[in-house]
Amino acid sequence: MYLNEKNQMFFVIRADIVAYLKCGNHIYIVQHPLDGNGKPDDHSPEYFILDANIDYSNDKLKPYSISESRFKETLEKECNGESLKGL
Repeated sequence: MYLNEKNQMFFVIRADIVAYLKCGNHIYIVQHPLDGNGKPDDHSPEYFILDANIDYSNDKLKPYSISESRFKETLEKECNGESLKGL
């Protein structure tokens, strides 16, 4: 799946993006991974902080999820309390 932010394309693993925020050089993303049937798994959200300068379409640069607490802590610290935008 691709998320277009300021005319740039960012690769995220196949999933249903729930919310995001562009802050500085990073994009903060909350998503629901897809289950074996290709449907979003609402019970296991994943958290990502992507570097806006990296092209994630290269499989070797596949982003990895981080813990919810680390995600929220970094979001609060780096984005001065800005809220995620729901899709």
